[in-house]
Amino acid sequence: MKKVGKSIFYEDSQEVKQEPNNGIVEARNVILVTEAEYLGHLKVLTEAYIKPLTPMLSDIESQQLFGNIDSVIKSSERLVEELSMTWTSNDMYNVVVEAAATYLHEYVQYCSGLPTALSLLERLLNEREEFRDKVCESEGNVRGIGLQSCLLKPFQRLTRLPLLFEPLKSAGEPVMPAISAITKLVEECNNSVEEVSSSPSNSNNENSSCRRSSSFYVDL
Repeated sequence: MKKVGKSIFYEDSQEVKQEPNNGIVEARNVILVTEAEYLGHLKVLTEAYIKPLTPMLSDIESQQLFGNIDSVIKSSERLVEELSMTWTSNDMYNVVVEAAATYLHEYVQYCSGLPTALSLLERLLNEREEFRDKVCESEGNVRGIGLQSCLLKPFQRLTRLPLLFEPLKSAGEPVMPAISAITKLVEECNNSVEEVSSSPSNSNNENSSCRRSSSFYVDL
């Protein structure tokens, strides 16, 4: 797999080796390719939004809006690297189990900050014309991928991972430990989001965009 160049998009993910084998190989490859594509979206968030918007925000606002996204990006980079070395064997499943138990826990912290981030984003868009103009400009430069969509990507990706293992489960592959590990992590993220959203500071904010974006909760 080629490393990401200067392009914001991870277009090189289309070059991942694909072998004309059985459905098991194809299903493994889908996990790798989609993780690489997801990593590309995270890089869109960094290049198109975080870099140009950060100078317009206070340190507290920047932290609340983007959270520990840098750690989440590093987690995805590591997962792509490890999957790329193991996707042709059952070692891939062990990689996922280990990742869920260690570095993918960065997602729990990130997801716990999503309600606050979405609420802050709506306030900034409503109250700061300069900020709103910059967001619109950035969105136009990245094929209409909005900032809110980028902020939600990590949670959406994590919740999708167990589903990507289902074809392998149906094929009799030993993937239940991987599915269980990721599902447990998703539940932790769900719990962290629910806990923050139910706090008085969030429940009393009727204009919070996270109330209108409640679809990022996932029942498992």
